[in-house]
Order: sequence, then C-alpha cells, then structure tokens
Amino acid sequence: MKLKLIISLMCLVGIVLIGNKYLFNSPNSPLTIESEHVQSTLSTVKPENFSQTKPENKEEKTETPVQSNLVSVAENQLEQQNEHSEFVTDPTLFSKTFVFTDNDQEFVSKSAIDNVFKMNTEQLFNNISKVEYSEEAQIRENTLSRFIIDELKDVNVVDQQIECAGKVCAVEMIYTEGNLNSINKLSTFTTNYAFEQFIDLENGDKKLKALYIATEDPSQLTLAME
Repeated sequence: MKLKLIISLMCLVGIVLIGNKYLFNSPNSPLTIESEHVQSTLSTVKPENFSQTKPENKEEKTETPVQSNLVSVAENQLEQQNEHSEFVTDPTLFSKTFVFTDNDQEFVSKSAIDNVFKMNTEQLFNNISKVEYSEEAQIRENTLSRFIIDELKDVNVVDQQIECAGKVCAVEMIYTEGNLNSINKLSTFTTNYAFEQFIDLENGDKKLKALYIATEDPSQLTLAME
C-alpha cells in the first residue's frame, strides 16, 4: 500500500515538472504569445499610420481661414495705403518724410532712405520734380552744381542729374575715372546727412547715387526705424 502511494506521488511530481517545463518553454506559452502579440501590434502600427491618425484635416481647416484672414488684412491695408498715399508736394512736408524732430532731437527715416535707393533714377527725379518750388531747395541745388564744377575738376563726369526739394537733394553721377577723394567730398557742399551708393557699370564706368539732407550737425545722425 505504501509502495503504491509512493509510486503515485512520484508520478504526480513527474507530471507537474513536465507541465511546468512545457508551460515556460513551449512556443505557445502565454508569455511568448503575449510577446509576439505586442510585437505584432507594434509592427502593424507603422510611423505613417501615426501621421494618418493625426487630425490633419482639422489643422488644415483652422490654418486656411487664418491665412485667408492675413491676406484679407494685407489687401485692406494696401488699399487704405493707396487711398492715402497722395504724393506730398509741399516742400516742408516732403522734407519731413525724410527728416523730422521729436523732443528736440532730429531723426532720419530709414524707410524713406531705403525707398530712394530701391527706386529707379527716372522715378526718383520725377517725384522730386513734382515738389513745389522753395528758395531753400533752389539755393541748395545751385550750391551743389557749383561745387561739382569747382571741386570735381579731376573727375571725368560723363553724365549727371541733380534735383532738390526742400531739404533734400538727389544726385546721380556717371563718371569714367577720377580722384575718389574729390568725389567723397561731394557731400560737403553744405552740412548734410549723406547717403551714397557706388556702382560699377558693365562698360567700366562708375555711378554714384546719393541723397543729401540738410542738417546743422551731421554727426548727430539718428535713424528712425519705423
């Protein structure tokens, strides 16, 4: 009887050991299946699927009206600017578009200067010529013309244009050769804020495009960054 019981217990232990080995080492064990299931799940959710599940349509719907609104605002601002952008012909007001005083300090408008050098020569001189006559402008133009004759004798000037309105004088000069020091003195025909651009032309000539604005003290130049 005891022998049968011992045999039975030994058989039971063997079955349990075999069962445990099968449970943890069999490819079909729950842990292995769970691992394979997780890997399978991750492998099927590819990166492109993540982008597809993002609410792209919602973002597009919210971005589109914003862009449209910006365009509309820009167009409205442009229309308003065009409606109120009548050219200033008064010499005092024209000067103030370039140089103005605030709290007893003089400022030069950077945007106005930038616009001049972006503008082609014909348009620039055409605009200045529309400004009404002023004695100040006439004196400055005469002084500048005389200065070129007297002080730039060592410069071979091919062509030149001069136009003054209010405190502002514009110059375009084309020359083949000459003393650069003489050309650099051009801004001293009176006391001026001087803005100059030198360009090498394809034919070898040089071009000076300059804007001179009357001031009492050019060393105090302060640009207004509108």
